[in-house]
Amino acid sequence: MIVALEAENDQLQEDANRMAATLRAHEALVQAFHIQIARLRKQRFGASSEKIEREIEQLELALESLEVAAASNAEAEDGDDASPEAPSTEASEQKPRRRKPRGE
Repeated sequence: MIVALEAENDQLQEDANRMAATLRAHEALVQAFHIQIARLRKQRFGASSEKIEREIEQLELALESLEVAAASNAEAEDGDDASPEAPSTEASEQKPRRRKPRGE
């Protein structure tokens, strides 16, 4: 019985390590997206380009999905103690802006 419990403990430890590695990878992607979005926003205010606007929107959507995935991973690790409101407030601040119609 002790051997079975040790084997189960080892398996749970491996799962925890795997989840931690996945979480670190998601956090690295989120940081990279934040940096890239900041760089593109600086470019956007220089020379306006539709391509930059689309790229920003796509990165913000990818960032939002990663934040939701990270929140669900954290919730799965912590049980019901995690607050689901944390990622939604940050994601709502980063909604893509719509282009204004050009005047004649």
